[in-house]
Amino acid sequence: MVDWSRLLIRTNRPDTPKMLGCWEWLIGRDKHPLVMTKFGDWFLADPQGRVHWLDLLEGTCNQVADSVAEFEQLMVQEEQLDLWFMLPWCYRLHDEGQVPSEDQCFGFKIPPKLGAPVELANVEVANLMVYQVWMAETAKIPTGTKVDAITVNGKLP
Repeated sequence: MVDWSRLLIRTNRPDTPKMLGCWEWLIGRDKHPLVMTKFGDWFLADPQGRVHWLDLLEGTCNQVADSVAEFEQLMVQEEQLDLWFMLPWCYRLHDEGQVPSEDQCFGFKIPPKLGAPVELANVEVANLMVYQVWMAETAKIPTGTKVDAITVNGKLP
């Protein structure tokens, strides 16, 4: 039996519009959230009822189901639990005592898009809003771009 509390973050929260606003350049304005994973990924429904996966790691938004009902059937399949919800990683991190609070998620310390490995050692508990902003901005960087430094408000952190 899947423990969804280890895999999902509630989406009926006051900061949901602001978080999705970070991704408006990619997802548009017509989608509404269905679920958010502990890694900050979103599953969104469009006006036609199709479901799209906003994958923060890849910085992409792709259709994964023709309907919410189809998505609900897919999301409980072992392959999708691993791919979409990173079940083994979430369970392991939780078992190791890394449990995000209401305003936190699991996040990559250094985004793999910037050359870091996709491995548990590169994962930490992160502020959810900050991680959404960080990943949305990182997603805009063209693949292959060499990044020497990141500044915050024009200053090195």
